[in-house]
Amino acid sequence: DSSHYRCSECDIVYCNGCARSTLGLKEITERGEALEVHIGDILLAGPDKFGIHHVILVRSSWKEADPDVVELLDVEPGAEILCCDTIESTQGSVGTETWWYPTTTYFT
Repeated sequence: DSSHYRCSECDIVYCNGCARSTLGLKEITERGEALEVHIGDILLAGPDKFGIHHVILVRSSWKEADPDVVELLDVEPGAEILCCDTIESTQGSVGTETWWYPTTTYFT
């Protein structure tokens, strides 16, 4: 269920930890402070509960989350919620006539 990296050419699959190690990046053992996001950053997310991976293009810096939206989210009280304007695509839409859609993306 967790995300992974797959090389189709070599037929190798790496979990996130092994992929980070291969790239010489340190292991993430605990959650730290959120990194800043900048216009033009590309975020990769997924797979979600449907197995879909998302490509997300950032269109703003972090913004304060709308309290009405936060109230609808299933998060623990006091959880930090960050959001930014984005434009997204998904592997659920394939072919030459695919749609990118603008939205606000929320992060915990």
